[in-house]
Amino acid sequence: MTELTKQCLSLKRTERERLAKILQESLRRPDQTDDTRFQDLLRIVERILGGGIMTQSKSYNNTLGRRLIAYQMASEGYSYSSIGRMLNRSHSAVIHMCDLMEDAIKFAFRPEMTIWNRFQEIIKNYDETRKI
Repeated sequence: MTELTKQCLSLKRTERERLAKILQESLRRPDQTDDTRFQDLLRIVERILGGGIMTQSKSYNNTLGRRLIAYQMASEGYSYSSIGRMLNRSHSAVIHMCDLMEDAIKFAFRPEMTIWNRFQEIIKNYDETRKI
């Protein structure tokens, strides 16, 4: 048995479980510098809501588009910092976007849910066929 294994086994059960969870998440996390998924999601959102997502505009469609992308990427395991770099926003802005989308989904806000469901349908079809 290696020294590292002995040290891990000497931890309390809750600490071992926490360490195991951290290790599993680090193995599942996608490459944080690869923006191909971001580009795919951006094209899908622009197809649904129109262009201008990457501008500084605060119009409803543009902010909703950024929220959709941020929430989807966060749910796929991207870090808030990497999502922020891709969206030209701070990580705290990304956290706020994700919180807003989570609330929209949780409380089933009609306009957001309609667009979210369509977005998820297109993503599913795209992931199966790799065509937008």
